[in-house]
Amino acid sequence: MRWVSRSTTSLLALPVLGLLAAGCKVSVGPADANAAIPGATPLSVGKGEYKDLKTGKVDKGAVEVTLPEIGTLAPVVKVEVKSVLSGRIVKLLVKEGDHVEVGQPLAVLEPSVDQLRDLASISSGVESSDLELKDAKIDYDNTVALKEKGFASNDQLKAADKRVKQAQISYEAAVAQRNALSASGVPIGDAAAALKSYSVVAPSGGTVLEKKVQPGEVVTSGTSSFNGGTVLFSIADAKALKVDAFINEVDLGKIGVGYPVKVTVDAFRGQEFKARVATISPAARKEGEIRGFDVEIRMEGDTGPLRPGMTANVDIKGEAKKDVVRIPIEALMKDKGDDVVWVMKEGKPERQPVKSGLVSIDWVEVLDGVAPGTDIALQSPSAYLDDQKEKAKHH
Repeated sequence: MRWVSRSTTSLLALPVLGLLAAGCKVSVGPADANAAIPGATPLSVGKGEYKDLKTGKVDKGAVEVTLPEIGTLAPVVKVEVKSVLSGRIVKLLVKEGDHVEVGQPLAVLEPSVDQLRDLASISSGVESSDLELKDAKIDYDNTVALKEKGFASNDQLKAADKRVKQAQISYEAAVAQRNALSASGVPIGDAAAALKSYSVVAPSGGTVLEKKVQPGEVVTSGTSSFNGGTVLFSIADAKALKVDAFINEVDLGKIGVGYPVKVTVDAFRGQEFKARVATISPAARKEGEIRGFDVEIRMEGDTGPLRPGMTANVDIKGEAKKDVVRIPIEALMKDKGDDVVWVMKEGKPERQPVKSGLVSIDWVEVLDGVAPGTDIALQSPSAYLDDQKEKAKHH
């Protein structure tokens, strides 16, 4: 699934390329919208041809980086339940949403006759291999004795030795197969021969998230099938949740493992849930035209009504600074390769280079160039004049 970032960008007439690349939100509204912009003055301080130019003030306050993204809630660990035997589903004992304990029966299976026959022969196969190995060793010892008396050739001795080695390999393979099947809970030998039905049990406790089969369906074994076998159920702890998100590569420097996250869902407006960045993929991948990184966000504390599969809005809290000189992000512009603001002097904008620091969605820290209380333009003066000329043409 492709995640769509909630970060938005709008183009200024003289775009701040570095800010746009960082995914910051820049908005340009009508002249009477000043009050809705952080740091904006209620009325323009421009005069003459600049009387309607949007303006604001340099002030001091906090600059907090927040990276908004969208992801999907999922269980931290989800277990897919498969049967160790192939066969036909006779009965399902649980439904989606049921809580189950480790070892609890989930379904009853009528095993495949052909598979039971093969499993019943496993033990006899081990015994047969053992007998063959013992016979090969006796034959080798006899050949050695005959060779010492001159009644056997070197080729006969080599053939006897080869037979022992081959029998040893066959025996070890048979034992390994028997042990692997036993460890997987697969009945073998007489137990398989006498088996009429088989119960599939929960490998772990949790909530049944999905039921993927119906009575009467034929399923394949998860231990013997090349494709991994049929999934009957998926089980997970529905309270241990994570959010899987996709972060644009240009935003990677804003976050790190352990950063706090605020999570909300549209289904429960007004409720906020705490989380933290747990892992960041070590390698980028491409989603459509965007290259970025998979980020796992672990929920913390009580997840309340949250459920796996819900769409989650996440706000990753990045670096923050308090009581710094700052300007609204609309005020920072690019001019001839420099970061500049347009300072209002006697009602007209004058170009002022600045050195910027931390950038958030709404604010830019200013390290040098302007002081708190300075009136500044919140839109490009040249773009403003062009707009005024266009308006004049239509009046």
